[in-house]
Amino acid sequence: MTEEKKWGILCYFPVLNLVFCAICSVKMNQSKFCLFHARQGLVLAAIWIAAIFIAVISPFLSLLLWIIMLILHGSGMALAFSGQMVEIPFLGKLAMKIPEDYIHKLLTGGKKIDGGQK
Repeated sequence: MTEEKKWGILCYFPVLNLVFCAICSVKMNQSKFCLFHARQGLVLAAIWIAAIFIAVISPFLSLLLWIIMLILHGSGMALAFSGQMVEIPFLGKLAMKIPEDYIHKLLTGGKKIDGGQK
């Protein structure tokens, strides 16, 4: 398994994906594959955070959202493992609005860090 695939899979690791997406965006900043999965992983992390707040209002709705999120995380991991760049329905369009280098620039101040592959 290539390093790109490993980082792509980690971007979908539930709960910790926020950390893995940030590291992936810096370490693999030249890999379109990794940046694609990092952006989608960030959107999934945002939905996890929203589900925590929804739990206060409706535990049932929150549980339903978490089950859907686990399915999406698993699907994302499977797609990254197979080397595919497929958008998550509905959320993928939102994720693709995040510029590829946005996370890297936000975390490093725009400094180039060698690491990723093209």
